[in-house]
Amino acid sequence: MEANFRVGQYVLERPLGEGGMAEVWLGRNIHLGTPAAVKFLSQGYAGVADIEQRFLNEGRRQGLLNHPNIIKVYGFEYVENRSFLILQFIGGESLDDLLRRSRRLEPAEAARIAISVCNALDCAHEHAIVHRDIKPSNILLDENRIPYLGDFGIVLATNEKRVTRTGTAMGTALYMSPEQIKEPSSVDRRSDIYSFGCVLYEMLAGEPPFNPASTGQGDTDFAIKLAHVQQAPPPLRSENPALSPEVEAVVMRCLAKNPAERYSTCRELRDALSAAMVARSFAAAATRQTPAPGPAPVPILRPVAPATPVPVVRNTPVPVTPVVGPYVPPYAPPHPPGPAIQYCPNCRRAIALGIFQCPFCGIRIGPGNLGGTASAARTCGILSLVFTVGISLLAFALDIYERRRISAFLTLVVIAGIVLAILAIVKGNGAKRALANYPFNPVLRGKANAGIVMGWITIGLVVLSMIAYSGQ
Repeated sequence: MEANFRVGQYVLERPLGEGGMAEVWLGRNIHLGTPAAVKFLSQGYAGVADIEQRFLNEGRRQGLLNHPNIIKVYGFEYVENRSFLILQFIGGESLDDLLRRSRRLEPAEAARIAISVCNALDCAHEHAIVHRDIKPSNILLDENRIPYLGDFGIVLATNEKRVTRTGTAMGTALYMSPEQIKEPSSVDRRSDIYSFGCVLYEMLAGEPPFNPASTGQGDTDFAIKLAHVQQAPPPLRSENPALSPEVEAVVMRCLAKNPAERYSTCRELRDALSAAMVARSFAAAATRQTPAPGPAPVPILRPVAPATPVPVVRNTPVPVTPVVGPYVPPYAPPHPPGPAIQYCPNCRRAIALGIFQCPFCGIRIGPGNLGGTASAARTCGILSLVFTVGISLLAFALDIYERRRISAFLTLVVIAGIVLAILAIVKGNGAKRALANYPFNPVLRGKANAGIVMGWITIGLVVLSMIAYSGQ
């Protein structure tokens, strides 16, 4: 494939990547100039019936899923006897690239990515779709590190006739579940939970639970699959001692050999991981609160001025000489900081600090997502004030007959101003409540306050105008 090749409304610009069976190029819409990822089968697989059918099913299945953490499908094209899938372009990098660069992630960052992927997988499972190829290279991160799940090329829909050969195990060996290796036709959503457990293990430990370096001699792929079936994964805290036992328990339950011992749904996994992160924050705060035992305090000997001899007289008090030396206040331990948690502005539940999507109600959290709300509050306030002041000046400039002639128009503009004022007040108050977790963001707080003030000024002007008109 060459650059400037036309695929429907898109023109190919440059290659983005190449996999085992397909290539992905960056395409540009010739009318809008918007980017898209154009995926097509490699030359060696083009025209193969079962591969073409599976490629078409990928577009159909992925197009049915409408979720903010799943790559969207824009269309399907067939040009010069080749199939092309038009997908949403994610301009960042894959999770695999991030792990290769930083080896492992901080627990809060790993939990944030994991919760978003769990939400995406739960959406697919609710539509009776099993992904069967969860791995870091299929999780893309945009410029803000928001994860997107993609590559539904080997999904299996419940009650759908298989197009792969009977007994063929599809997936990547490092992340395959035991039942996917032994009985590929019997996998369900718990197989995806095992595969994602391997990804979560790698994000926290720096390597998959069973990697080529630990499988010994012989066929590496076979040794990895055998380890998935027969061996227990190394304890997660042996690879990363900084992790809490609660987080380790969540990951190790995902990697249970028996599917019945794993989490039954990704929603259950998401809630357990969020609860483990909150427990980890409280445990860290309790550790900081208890000071470590130190050496016994050494008594400080201060010089004392020589006392002047005083004749002893019965019932006469003896004067006390003051102690010479600086005053040393008594030891007072510092007040321990609170646990690193925040509260969702929507459902008010406690979640770990650093997670920007509530695992309970699903809304986005953080100053970056509140910028639009605060700006909308200020914009609504400005428009409501402009509408109200402008219509008031126009009404005072006209005589009574002209006002009656355009009274319907004046009423509609006043109603629009009132609606905008109410929106400004509601959005501004919502942004201020959400910004309670972020006290060091005066810009967004100023926008929210401006919207609230202008909204109330608009309502006050409308009331004054109604009083003035009623007096006339």
